[in-house]
Amino acid sequence: MFPGWKESGNAFDGALSELFVRRCEELSCPLLALKVFGNFSKYNLPLTLPGAQLLMHSLHVEHPIETVITTSALYNTYNLRPVAQDLASCAMFVAACFKHNSKDSIKVANALVPHLQAMLGKVRALPVSTNSTEKALNKPNVWIKWALKKVDKALFVRNGQREEWLRDWRMKSGHITEASAF
Repeated sequence: MFPGWKESGNAFDGALSELFVRRCEELSCPLLALKVFGNFSKYNLPLTLPGAQLLMHSLHVEHPIETVITTSALYNTYNLRPVAQDLASCAMFVAACFKHNSKDSIKVANALVPHLQAMLGKVRALPVSTNSTEKALNKPNVWIKWALKKVDKALFVRNGQREEWLRDWRMKSGHITEASAF
């Protein structure tokens, strides 16, 4: 369908890309979305930042680190803000690298941690609502909360102590209620 749509002189808009990624996630086939966005010349489907964030979210926990790295490369391909400059994407990417726990993925995670720290220093606290409707409307904040928890735990395991900048930001955002909690 996608190649034929392009050949008929039509174009896809950004909203369709987000819907496509969401539907692939709902059907448990985010690799299909990665395949489509990885071949723009064939499918001509543009990728937006919200779509890229959703694709990153769909892949970063249950799929190999290679798929997450491929997704991060798409940010440049589609002229999106780099992963290292987008809080939601960076947090999920770092969490995925720590989860993979290979020598190379740890190097990548450690290289991105200063970018994460710098972004958190510039971003106001992002409280996550307990209201399910509000959560559904602002999924990137929920993803940030979850990913930063994983990053916080991974840094604690590696360093033997909590990173104050991360703990403090999570406390200000209401992600944790006491300094010793994860």
